[in-house]
Amino acid sequence: MPLLAKLILAAFGLCLIAVALILRLRDQSRLHAAANWPTSAGQILAATIATDETGEHIVHQAVLRYSYRASDVARAGHRVRLLKDGRTTNRGKAEAVVSRYPVGTDLAVHYDPANPDRACLEVETPPQAHLWLGVLGLALIVAALFMPS
Repeated sequence: MPLLAKLILAAFGLCLIAVALILRLRDQSRLHAAANWPTSAGQILAATIATDETGEHIVHQAVLRYSYRASDVARAGHRVRLLKDGRTTNRGKAEAVVSRYPVGTDLAVHYDPANPDRACLEVETPPQAHLWLGVLGLALIVAALFMPS
């Protein structure tokens, strides 16, 4: 493989690693801020599972509706987690979310003081979804280094 092709492959690998790091830092920053959001007493109003069969896969999602008060205003929310929307091909995972939050359950709702309509029930750990970009980037760099000329 010519030297220029190796350099391009390695540069592309570095770009993928950089993108993975930027996305990871962005998510960590959002989650760190959310971990310090105030909480308000809330209550689950509805908990169901929505199923979407329009694509290649059947996708399930726990659909929650909850009430809470923030800035002396009654509000409603639907997000369980801040970053993940909860869509899954595993119906059992969606059922587990719904079973954790039965209708009528009193709970703490985390809300953004700068935008009190932005709320969630769980502040999750940073997702590992961007990890594969970094691994792919590293694999490209290794391939560029060890490919014969």
